[in-house]
Amino acid sequence: MNDTTPQIKKIFHDKMMAKDGIARLQFGVSMFDTAKKLILASLPENISVLEEKKFLLKRLYTNDLTDDVIDMIVNKI
Repeated sequence: MNDTTPQIKKIFHDKMMAKDGIARLQFGVSMFDTAKKLILASLPENISVLEEKKFLLKRLYTNDLTDDVIDMIVNKI
């Protein structure tokens, strides 16, 4: 879904590029932390830490990693 006009995209891009690298990194880390909290809040309370990590990996990296790779990563944790 893309509901942002090109003009707004440019304004946002220009504002982000005006920030120094540390500020941009902090912004990205903050967004990732928020996404992680939202994902964890959607999980049942009684799942194991391993299942939680596996769910996070699948939810965050499903477009980048196959299920087999995720399973291999989880098994090494």
